[in-house]
Amino acid sequence: MKEKLFIRCGTLWYYTNRYYKLADIFEQHRSIVASKIGEFQSILERKMEQFERELKMYAKYCNELQYWGNVEEIYRYKKKADRLESKLIAAMDTIDGFNEEEELFGWPLSHYPLRKTTADKLAPYKRLYDTTCEFLTNYDTWMNSMIGSYEPEAIETATAIAQRTIYKLERSIQEPITKRLVETVRTRMDEFKEHVPVIATLGNPSLKSRHWEQISEIVGFPIKILDYGLADYVTKFEGISEAATKEGNLERALVRMHLDWTEIAFVVNPYRDTGTYVIASIDDIQLLLDDHLIKAQTMKNSLYIKPFEKETLDWESKLLLLQSIIDYWLQVQAIWMYLEPIFSSADIQQQMPEEGRRFSAVDKIWREMMLSVAADPRVMSVVGIDKMLERLKKCINLLDLIQKGLAAYLEKKRLYFPRFFFLVQPHLKKCFEGIARVNFTLDFEITVIKSSEGEEIILRDTIDTTAARGQVEKWLLQLESSMKKSVKAQVVLAKDAYLRQIRSRWALEWPGQTILCISKLYWTADVTAVLSKMDSTMEDLNNYIDGCTNELNEIVKLVRGTLSMQNRITLEALVTMDVHSRDVVAELYKERVVAATDFKWLAQLRYYWMVGANDGRSKNVEERRRK
Repeated sequence: MKEKLFIRCGTLWYYTNRYYKLADIFEQHRSIVASKIGEFQSILERKMEQFERELKMYAKYCNELQYWGNVEEIYRYKKKADRLESKLIAAMDTIDGFNEEEELFGWPLSHYPLRKTTADKLAPYKRLYDTTCEFLTNYDTWMNSMIGSYEPEAIETATAIAQRTIYKLERSIQEPITKRLVETVRTRMDEFKEHVPVIATLGNPSLKSRHWEQISEIVGFPIKILDYGLADYVTKFEGISEAATKEGNLERALVRMHLDWTEIAFVVNPYRDTGTYVIASIDDIQLLLDDHLIKAQTMKNSLYIKPFEKETLDWESKLLLLQSIIDYWLQVQAIWMYLEPIFSSADIQQQMPEEGRRFSAVDKIWREMMLSVAADPRVMSVVGIDKMLERLKKCINLLDLIQKGLAAYLEKKRLYFPRFFFLVQPHLKKCFEGIARVNFTLDFEITVIKSSEGEEIILRDTIDTTAARGQVEKWLLQLESSMKKSVKAQVVLAKDAYLRQIRSRWALEWPGQTILCISKLYWTADVTAVLSKMDSTMEDLNNYIDGCTNELNEIVKLVRGTLSMQNRITLEALVTMDVHSRDVVAELYKERVVAATDFKWLAQLRYYWMVGANDGRSKNVEERRRK
């Protein structure tokens, strides 16, 4: 226990003693820090003094530049100026370092204006040395290189830039020796400028071997480098160079036209289920072809076309061939697409054997040709297909004969059936406006006619097309007769059913044509009945308006519900007609019409049922009912 107490007391004494010595320790460290700060400040001051001496030395070097005036030593001047500039740039980093330390010590920042003054004074000398060295280097290169090695425009541009720089320096530099140096450099540039016309003329990249032969004949020896004293021949060279430029422009234009067609291709699409192809979208090709034909014809008439006249004429011939191919191609395609579904029918080929054989020949040529085009649709490849234009011309001649034979054949058919349009299923609606297609049985009997909306009417009389033995006009005539009879029967049945059914239900069960017809018929009868009453009053007409409105609302409810496409089309038309009918009656009420003989009623479109000897029919705008 005593030992532990002794240890604790010793520890307490140790830390107490250390606590009382802390003030001395802090004071010692303050002295050390102050000593080091003073040492660092002394070092910084010595560096700054040394730097100021260096800046003065740089300024002295810069002042010496005004005494350097030997153009032969210009490259040495440039090296010294480069080194001095590098030192002045490095001095900026040194100043930044000094400023950082000064800021830490709390000193005012030093700016050293001598560095900027020296740099500003060095700048025009440096620009003079750089420009002169660059020009002299280029001068030796240009004067001793093969003519045409450098672009004349690049030489003129470089020379012009150097001259502008020297002219500015000549105005700004006032030191006599340096000013004479500038004048010497300017004189050399002016001397070189005398060679620029020769450079521009003989450096023309369009000059070919044939032009150089002409130039060599003028001077009497082959020209290789510029420093041959050629200035006296510039006038004669200019004519050759100008011709070379224009020939080069024509040649490049010809090459560009060839390149423009490299990847241009026809758009080739499969045509239905025929197993062959047709072309489409040739507008861009035609525009490019028209443009190139104009260019080729212009080039052909140029005075400078002689060196490649043959290539130009060959290219023009190729473009003209392409134009002819496209013209005949489109004609053949249009007629072939029209005749192909016709002569794909065995009946037609049987009735027109000669035209059928001719079309088979055209069809064979077309399929072979389009197979080659589909394999490689590029325009220039198509032009190269063997005898393509001749084959297209042959097709046109055959198609003309086919069309003449077809026209004569159709004329005979029209005498029998005036509505005849030749093709049946796809083009039936062109014969009969309301019939889009018909239904055939397995025995080729027509039992049903269909509208484009899908409405069907069962024929009263079945049409046996095989009995016509391929003479389509015969069964079309039978179809016309059966169509009228069948529609008439539907109208009669719908008229009788109207009185037995609710109108909103009745309107869903009959063909659209009969619904509109019978609705108008009974509207005419109802209005006539109201106006024909002996004691007819305006109240009766007003009550009928309410009845029309109620019927209209019932139809509108159906339209707002779920309907088939055909019912919706029919009811939308019926709503329009009912609105018009109600408005007509409302107008009669407004005009206070109370007699069926009033002109305001007689002027309206009215439907009457005409009862004849054997049939019934509806008639518009009839003055009275016949019984």
